[in-house]
Amino acid sequence: MTADSQRDGVRSLFLETPGQATVAIQIYLATEALQIEDFARQFSSNVQKEMPTYLTVGNSTFAGPEDVSGYTSITEQFSISALGQEVPHIRFYKQKQFGNNVVNVICQVSNEDEDFVAVGFDQLMSSLQYDGDR
Repeated sequence: MTADSQRDGVRSLFLETPGQATVAIQIYLATEALQIEDFARQFSSNVQKEMPTYLTVGNSTFAGPEDVSGYTSITEQFSISALGQEVPHIRFYKQKQFGNNVVNVICQVSNEDEDFVAVGFDQLMSSLQYDGDR
């Protein structure tokens, strides 16, 4: 599934891989973008609020920020539970300024599948360019 939308001045792209990993890209004007720490906490909170009632999201642990390959990065660890089964997940937040815009990339996957998708996440981050108006 892929989605591309624009709402309230924010362009959002959403990609879902066959392995249940997800990538979200959000593009803001630099003057309107939150710092990566605030963005990560707000994004996490919003995702929890939008979860279906049969899923429970555990408390998050954040690490960072740190500079990785030209991006400011934060990592979030959390669990999603359904029917008594808890599945640990990891979410990577990456932020980079491109001209007058700030691009936030959010990559999410279960911990057990991280090794399968890490190369794809890295390839996306190393090839990402943005040179247009949102």
